[in-house]
Amino acid sequence: LATRLTSALADENVRWADGIEKLTAERHLLIGDVLLASAFISYIGPFTKKYREELLMEHYLPFLETAAAGERVPMSETPDPRAILTNEAEVAQWNSEG
Repeated sequence: LATRLTSALADENVRWADGIEKLTAERHLLIGDVLLASAFISYIGPFTKKYREELLMEHYLPFLETAAAGERVPMSETPDPRAILTNEAEVAQWNSEG
């Protein structure tokens, strides 16, 4: 039992190390990703999916491309507010609830 527990914890340590490495590499992207997610919650959330996507793609993302004194606000290559605000399990639960 102790051997299995030690082995499981070692595997978990590898997973955590990978997660930390990924977060460290993407840390500078949080500025734009969180800015976009907060704008999504504040201003875009109540609208239909079609209109939300239109606002994101035609207004918000183009604005963030030049918002920092003509430079792109640091954000993920393909920013997705839902990915910042939720996880796959949460979305699956919403889908199952209708």
